[in-house]
Amino acid sequence: MAKHGWILIAEDNEEDEVVEVLQQTGHKIVIARNGAEALSCLRREGKYSLRPVGDPMFVLLKCRLPVYDGLLVLRTIKEDLHMMHLPVVIYARSVMQERLEAAYVWGVNGYIVKPRTRTEMVRVFSCVGQFWGVSNIHPGSRNGSALSGS
Repeated sequence: MAKHGWILIAEDNEEDEVVEVLQQTGHKIVIARNGAEALSCLRREGKYSLRPVGDPMFVLLKCRLPVYDGLLVLRTIKEDLHMMHLPVVIYARSVMQERLEAAYVWGVNGYIVKPRTRTEMVRVFSCVGQFWGVSNIHPGSRNGSALSGS
């Protein structure tokens, strides 16, 4: 992946394979252990005041998180004028139709069922990282020169 940047992952288990897979992309990974920490990170509060500069390339939220779950974090991001442009992808072990629909109502950019095998997980999350981390350009990205054709 050519573009340098950072990814925020909200995951309460730092040993989770999703974290491992995304760490192998070469991007800086910032891990929030719950929904409240994810929001603190985006706002540069507390221990996250020294997080990487700028916006994350994307936010990857586990659907079920302690303190604030992924849907509440998503809603908070999408209601905030300073964060609403951030790409947000939610992942879960299974699909509950009510949560899936709520995520899209609140503006999620993608909803992924966590693959069961490591091989499939590498494929899926490598694609997520490639698209949201490299190919996608959003208003807060540093790669705005691509918009002007430079």
